[in-house]
Formats: sequence, structure tokens, C-alpha cells
Amino acid sequence: MANVNKPPSSVKSKKGETAESILQGFNVLRQEQRGIVAKIQELSSERDEHELVIATLRKTDADRRCFRMIGGVLVERTVKDVIPALETHENGIKELIAKLNQALEGKGKEMQDYVAKHELAQNMDKTREIKNESESTNPQSLGLLVSDVKTN
Repeated sequence: MANVNKPPSSVKSKKGETAESILQGFNVLRQEQRGIVAKIQELSSERDEHELVIATLRKTDADRRCFRMIGGVLVERTVKDVIPALETHENGIKELIAKLNQALEGKGKEMQDYVAKHELAQNMDKTREIKNESESTNPQSLGLLVSDVKTN
């Protein structure tokens, strides 16, 4: 009965954390997970570019001149010099993507543990039920047009 008049954000969990701090912790985890996904996508795109360049260079003469950008400087090399460097870099990207995928799995597990620890799934279901009940009684959710126009 003591928590009846308090807003949901000030209600404390068993461990003394407020609902806001619990939700904020979950949002931090979710943001970290999104950052990992964005980095994986970026590196996958870079890996695909490397594969395309390597495939194209394999079709050309090994003594042909080509240019490679290294640290913002355009360097002239031969195809036979560039292909091994590109393959090494591509392998490094693949290893990094594999590590990031593992980190992503770990972050997903961490989020699941966090949700279970703070019983967020149950709280989210209750919040959805309350929201659905309030929407069903709201005239705007019924598709009705309500106007305050006065006629004379």
C-alpha cells in the first residue's frame, strides 16, 4: 500500500534500484549491442570490397602497375606486391568480424540475464496491457474524428 501513490519511476525493486535506473541500464546494453552490429556491418562491407578488388586484380597481369591508398597516401605498386597485402588485410577483417560476432552473442546473453534478473519481461507485459487498455478507451484509437467545432 505504500507504493500506491508513487509514480512507477520511483518504485524501487528488491535491490533498491528504481525502474528508471533499471530501464536505463537495459538501454545502455541495447545501445552497446547496436554499436557492435553497426561495426560488423561496416567491416562486412569493407571485406566485400577487398574480395572484389582481389578478384579483379587476380585477372590482371602480375607486373601491371596499380595504385593503393595507404594512410591517405596514394602509393604505386605492382599487382604482385598488392595482392598479398590485401589478402592479409582481408583475413584480419574476417578475424575481427568473428570476434565481434562472439561479442555480440555475449552481449545478447548479458541482456537476457539482465532482463531475467530485473524481471523486465513481466514488467513490459504489464506496461503493454495498461497501454492497450488506455488506448481502447481513447476515442483517437478507435479511428473517430472528434472536433470541438461549434455551430451557430
